[in-house]
Amino acid sequence: MILHSSTTLDNCSLRGSRHRDSAERRRASALDLEHSADGDARMLRDELAVELQRRATMAQTLNSPHTFELSLEREGEGYVGRVTGKRIAEGHYVEVFLTDDERVLLYDESRSDYWVIEDPAEELRDCLDDDEYARALAALGLTVVVDL
Repeated sequence: MILHSSTTLDNCSLRGSRHRDSAERRRASALDLEHSADGDARMLRDELAVELQRRATMAQTLNSPHTFELSLEREGEGYVGRVTGKRIAEGHYVEVFLTDDERVLLYDESRSDYWVIEDPAEELRDCLDDDEYARALAALGLTVVVDL
């Protein structure tokens, strides 16, 4: 009987130990989630700060917009395209504009055509030299990335 009692006590103490370990694991898991949530919140705040700074830079770039007339051609017919905004870069036969509605346009004078640029950091890299590329991205509030 004493042996049985001892075994029962050992089992109880083991169960108690398991319960404590489980409770400690739950607390640690909650702390990890809280830490993860804090990290996620911090990352979200950082991303929001970057986006707000980018928008402030674009607003500053568009502070005093101008109107530009571009010679364009479609199917052999010439016409004039009007852009209201800022010219943010120039290259060999190309110009980059930030429009007053925050679109980025690439105008190719040699082709009498233009394109709306969705990803300026990627799409303008091959259209402009490094200095003009940096100038365009700075005007858009974007970080310049160059391959070394």
